[in-house]
Amino acid sequence: MPTLQGKDGMALRRPSRRMLAIIGIVLVAVVGGAIGVSVVFAPPTPASTVQAYFHHLAEGDTAAAFKLVAHDAGDDLTGSPLLVPKAVADARTRPSHARILRTESRTASTGQEIDVVQVSYKLGHETVTQSIMVTRASGGGSTYLLQSPFLVIGLQSVAGRPVTINGIDVGSDDSDELYAFPGVYTATARGGALIDGSTRSGVIDSGEVTGQPIITFDFAAPTLAPGADAAVQTKVKEHIDVCARSTEDSPDNCPFSVYIFGSELSVKWSITTYPTVAVTPGYDPSSGQHVDFSSQTDGVAHYVATYSDYDGKKQTETGDRSFSVQGSAAASSNDITVNFGW
Repeated sequence: MPTLQGKDGMALRRPSRRMLAIIGIVLVAVVGGAIGVSVVFAPPTPASTVQAYFHHLAEGDTAAAFKLVAHDAGDDLTGSPLLVPKAVADARTRPSHARILRTESRTASTGQEIDVVQVSYKLGHETVTQSIMVTRASGGGSTYLLQSPFLVIGLQSVAGRPVTINGIDVGSDDSDELYAFPGVYTATARGGALIDGSTRSGVIDSGEVTGQPIITFDFAAPTLAPGADAAVQTKVKEHIDVCARSTEDSPDNCPFSVYIFGSELSVKWSITTYPTVAVTPGYDPSSGQHVDFSSQTDGVAHYVATYSDYDGKKQTETGDRSFSVQGSAAASSNDITVNFGW
């Protein structure tokens, strides 16, 4: 093996290739370790905090993501039904490919220094751009927190139907202020015996004005459930039959009556023809989901009235009364009830 000559004349052995390789590995390990330490302990920045938030969401760790939200925003949002792990439990609903576009420093009207971080990410196949305001945590230091880094979800034309979003109950009213983690959402308005159900995918707007992307679920005008017409017609008929069992000349909450002057009056009613009704979806915020109905064709009620006239003589009067109906019907979990109104 070739040798080298030292200063004292001693022969020095040339390092073998194996030794050089070992020295190289040690040097790389030391340099690599130094680089690793510098990355791990690098102080957070507004951009890295936003990046960490989307990393946690991509992993489904909503608790870690929520810890990066400013307390003054988070305290008011902890009760929001969609800020829970179930909302993005399916990996396909989570944001992906988050990329910081730019960071801009600003001074708020209060004099506070803030940063606005613009980030783009994928929701399914759609690219969303969002601007997130970042502030230093209270007490100073190097920790940053995000101000409301959420989506805003709006619901339209709910018409009293219970709505679930990604399987989570969110009520039965129109809304424009449901907050949610960035994600892919599907909303279902659950139907019933009278009003049909509907499922919608949201239309997303990146929110150029507010900086918060907005997803709107518009269920459009509600439609009748299959068989609703026949069900309401049956209930109207049953109500009329109850009216016909009355012996009054003007039964309460009934569509027909007759006025006879006399005493000891008793009326026997029978239905010659039942009305047919047209049914349309309706919604009253005070009573929730229901349908309205009105006569398409009139009904006819026959009566036989017995009474005493002013001389005390027994009299009998017969006749027919044409009548129409209108009102509303509501469905519960067990039955359909109708209310007549004129």
